[in-house]
Amino acid sequence: MYSSYSGLNQLNDDVLICLNIILISHPISAIKYLTIL
Repeated sequence: MYSSYSGLNQLNDDVLICLNIILISHPISAIKYLTIL
């Protein structure tokens, strides 16, 4: 249970890092994507 939770946490961190990279490198397309949501 604990190991799968920490693995999920690591996955979330990786996703957040990827999102931050996308926001920094492509702010306009990120804004368009957020307005679609």
